[in-house]
Amino acid sequence: MPARVFLKPNPEQKIDGKQVKVYDPVHHDFLPESGRFVILNPYWVNRLRYNEVLRVDGLENQEKQPDNQNQTDEEIVSNFKSKKEVISFAAEKFGNEFADMLDEKKKLDELKAIVITELNK
Repeated sequence: MPARVFLKPNPEQKIDGKQVKVYDPVHHDFLPESGRFVILNPYWVNRLRYNEVLRVDGLENQEKQPDNQNQTDEEIVSNFKSKKEVISFAAEKFGNEFADMLDEKKKLDELKAIVITELNK
């Protein structure tokens, strides 16, 4: 399972006296000042490397972790309100678990079927 970390923008990073906003490509918005859980991938590793975000460790942030950890892909997808959210989920899921899915063609086919079903609704 991909590593999930809690990140928030580094308040010391400023451009023209304004705090730098860090784009979150999965949510298609900026990382909130309060932070959020993200899946650690090369994009976020680079943001950490360039000190644009700070990793927050500790139990106080565990309660902010999404409740969908134990849900099936179908249950998660059925809660989405738009096709864009379904596609974003599929892209994130596919990108982060690609290596695992190469050996599990059945799992990949199931995910594709779920996404296609939701897109056709």
